[in-house]
Amino acid sequence: MATELATLLAKNTYAAVTDKLRIIKTSLNKDEQIQEYRNLIDELQEEKTNLGRIANSYKQALERVAISDADITSLHNTIKKAIKTIQDFSGSQNLDDKTVNTFLDLLNSDTLKSLQLLGYNYKEAIGKPLTKMTAAFIGNTLTTKKS
Repeated sequence: MATELATLLAKNTYAAVTDKLRIIKTSLNKDEQIQEYRNLIDELQEEKTNLGRIANSYKQALERVAISDADITSLHNTIKKAIKTIQDFSGSQNLDDKTVNTFLDLLNSDTLKSLQLLGYNYKEAIGKPLTKMTAAFIGNTLTTKKS
């Protein structure tokens, strides 16, 4: 995407389009001028469409990693309940309250948004370990109940 964007931006800079217009104006044949103007307009419209597509791709990529304040609050509450449920269900206290609270402090709006500005990917950092932990817990629980 970035390469295509750079190519489009470099291809039709103001100077390049101005040069094309100057060349078209010097053409002696009016029919050729009209055709060249139409070609230039078509080319610029196609490139505008491509730039819009690239912009939408970047927007979608941003939306996949961006998170709203409401989502952060919901995430915080859900993870807190999930950790408590896992602790209660397993009967062990592998995570003390201080560790849980420290982890949950990372899940506030200001922290997550600031970290995202620095390139932090919360889905990778929080989602994957939480998925692995839940999968291991379920696997261990089912194995223990079967035997």
